[in-house]
Amino acid sequence: MQGRKRFTVAGTRGWQGVGAGMLAAALALLAPLAHADPFGLEQGMRLEQLKQVAGLKDEGEFLYSTTRLPRTHPDFTDFRLLVTPEQGLCKLTAWTDPIPTNTYGEGVRRKYASLLAALEARYGAHKKFDFLRAGSIWDEPRDWMMGLLREERTLATYWDNEEGSRMSDRLVSVSLRAHAVSTSQGLIQLTYEFENMPACIAEIRRRESSAL
Repeated sequence: MQGRKRFTVAGTRGWQGVGAGMLAAALALLAPLAHADPFGLEQGMRLEQLKQVAGLKDEGEFLYSTTRLPRTHPDFTDFRLLVTPEQGLCKLTAWTDPIPTNTYGEGVRRKYASLLAALEARYGAHKKFDFLRAGSIWDEPRDWMMGLLREERTLATYWDNEEGSRMSDRLVSVSLRAHAVSTSQGLIQLTYEFENMPACIAEIRRRESSAL
């Protein structure tokens, strides 16, 4: 799937926040995101349980994809679940459909701002990365999407206990990140990690090592 890949943190200059009207609309739309159990899923759910509530496709390495979960949201249509035999569900990543935008990134930034408003209302304090990497040639306003496409620009926000966020039971981190598919289309990634994530990683590494 185009645009769905792992990224590291990198950056942009700040963009203005959203008004009260946009905040109200975002809160109404993002009820599935702000609930204690994101999209109706809980830490540790077993693969058999998940198959009963979502049509999972095995992507390999304990990763499963689906287009439906118990609770839905109109902006998120594609999901990735990390599920191990011992720990069950430990990570959930949701993706939007491609978002039409101009080279200034206005469409992507508007959608990002509305999602951020609702998540901020639920989880509170956060750390935001909004910058362009030093030395990048994509430093004009019209280059916003090109910088994002080249992974030289970052728009990302993180919530966790270290930032003083209001994390719910067994949920340890939430992140929101913008990506570019092209200079005219973007994606937004929303990721939830549960407290069993370190145990999941250890289990995966142990199973990989056992094959040596």
